[in-house]
Amino acid sequence: MKLTNSPLEAICWAEDYDRLVAVQQAKGGGPFLDWRLNSRTKAGEGPEYVRNVSERRGNAYVQVAWQMLDLWPEAGREVRHKDGNRLNLCRDNLETALKGSAARRAGILPPLPERPPEAAS
Repeated sequence: MKLTNSPLEAICWAEDYDRLVAVQQAKGGGPFLDWRLNSRTKAGEGPEYVRNVSERRGNAYVQVAWQMLDLWPEAGREVRHKDGNRLNLCRDNLETALKGSAARRAGILPPLPERPPEAAS
């Protein structure tokens, strides 16, 4: 799948792409999806991900990875790409997991180390 703002391409299963197009058309949209490469921060830092500019949830565009899993984003959870390639949107490459702080609260990740005491001056 060609991204509209990048020379890079995302990959996904044809049936998933067709399903998302059908959902968009049922909502009155056109027969194509506007997928773009996006960074998580305004400064351009952080991992890039593919977003669907054709679909919004509140003020935010939807990450295509969530759509591929037929899920909506949940607080404290993230979609992980098993192979590390955020352009690989095939369902068998995607899984949901607790984010860092939520995983720590659930006991899945160890707690962060405590800061050492400040040196006396």
